[in-house]
Amino acid sequence: FHYNLWRPVTAIHMADADGNPQTAPDTSFEPLLVTPPVQDYPSTHSVLGAAAATVLAETFGDDTRFMFASTSAIPANPTREFKSFSEAARENAESRVKAGLHFRFANTAGLKQGENIGRFAVRNSLTPLD
Repeated sequence: FHYNLWRPVTAIHMADADGNPQTAPDTSFEPLLVTPPVQDYPSTHSVLGAAAATVLAETFGDDTRFMFASTSAIPANPTREFKSFSEAARENAESRVKAGLHFRFANTAGLKQGENIGRFAVRNSLTPLD
């Protein structure tokens, strides 16, 4: 890995090893979701969500309202309504912070990277056939 930054669960469990005397570990902390065994930065979930949202926004306009129903989220089967594709991408990223999986800066970087990937895909792959 290029950055190899620890995730919140590791940082919280090992806060006594971070070189900051003002932090203390909390070994009882557990994130809401299972933490994947990969680096924190950038947030892959944020990259993918922003890339998809950017492609959709470039194709249909960002202010396209839509609803989304999840079959696997907790609580069961929630339906979300979004005012734009970018709003959905931001909420997707924020969910990773709230679940305890990422630091916010990893999501901010992931959103930016995903937007760049989405714009690249539109400009280089989604071109007219004529």
